[in-house]
Formats: sequence, structure tokens, C-alpha cells
Amino acid sequence: MVWFMLNMIHDLDEMLYPAYPGAHDIMGDAAANAAVEDCGVAVTFAQARVLIDKSFAERNDWRDLLVEAHGIDADLLHAAYHKRLDHRLITPYPNLSQCFAALGARASHVILTHSAAEWAMRTVDHLSLRPWFPDERILSWEKYKAHKGVSTRGFEMALETLGGVDPRAAVFADDGLRNLATAKAMGLTTVWTSHGKTLPQGHARDVDHVVENIEVFMRQQVALLAP
Repeated sequence: MVWFMLNMIHDLDEMLYPAYPGAHDIMGDAAANAAVEDCGVAVTFAQARVLIDKSFAERNDWRDLLVEAHGIDADLLHAAYHKRLDHRLITPYPNLSQCFAALGARASHVILTHSAAEWAMRTVDHLSLRPWFPDERILSWEKYKAHKGVSTRGFEMALETLGGVDPRAAVFADDGLRNLATAKAMGLTTVWTSHGKTLPQGHARDVDHVVENIEVFMRQQVALLAP
């Protein structure tokens, strides 16, 4: 057996848990209500939804067009939206926490997420993953404020949180191919969770491993490290 330490950077949403039924509409409705009711945007709920859906389709960020059109505080909107999301809709992977436990001290973990800290912490608790992700191991949007698909800032902070490890000694898992491209360019080993999709040919060079979901990958790591 080859001994190695697994230094793992995890995305959170729809990565450490499966997508839940109706997620897109639930999240869109939460965002629209946050804009109109919590942030006072002078549009109807339906108008907010149109802007949110268009922004996500064109910018891959649901906030952009609302912020540009109405001059609202993006961070306030981001926080209000996440407070409206119900973590109880999530069904955890059945064996993921056991995979983390089986790796024990042979693995070190950090979450790098675009989500707000309050949502991330609620979700990690719901997934029974808190032993591996105390607050300081959850790098939420407030801490680095940079899109993983275009900036290395979050990855640099994650590597420092893991003890200042070299990028070549770390693994990043995500279902977002643009995010994986950033990590791969830095030298990280990349894992794409396909959720049954086929890897687009143009992204093959950005992905070292393709797995169905993160539970499969973590189980493989347990097998590799087993005595």
C-alpha cells in the first residue's frame, strides 16, 4: 500500500449532498422573495424571478442583474437569500459521514463555497459532517468573495487552511467545470462529480477523476488507505 495524506477541498452545494427535487424553483423563489421583501427592490415577485433566471442563464450568478438594475447591496441580498433556504429539504448521502470517519487522521478537509456562512453551517450540521468541518474549515463567500471559476483567491485560502500545502498535494472536488479548470491550472488534482452526465470533451484536460458523486470518491479513498 502507498501511504499518502488526503488534503481535500470540497464544494458544498449539490456536492456534499445530492440535488433535491424542485431545487431550481425553490432557490429562485427564495431569491425573489429576498430581493422584494428583505432588500426592498421595487419590483414584483414575478419580475424578480425573470431577472434572477436571466442572470443565472447569462452570468451563472443569479444576483448580477438585480444588483446592476436596482443598485442593491449584493452581500445583503446574498445573506437574505440563504436565510430563506430550508436545509431540511436535503437528503444526505447515506454513507458519506462514515467515509469521512473511516479516513480519520489520514485526511484533512476544508469546504470552499460560494454560499453564505449561516447556510453552510446549518447544512454541514444537517449532513452530520461537523466533526470534519468546524467553523474555521468552512470558507464561505464572506471570507474570500471571489468566483472559483475565475479567481484563485479561494483556493489559496483553502490551501493555507489545510496547513499551507502545495497545490500538487491537494484534491478539489466539484460539479462545476469552470471551477475545476481554475484548480487544475493551479496544479490541484481535480475530481468532477458527474451526477450521471458525460464529461464535455473541451473540459477533459481539467479533470483528473470522474465519479458519479462525492460519496463514491470518498469510499474509494477509504479503500486506498485501508491497511
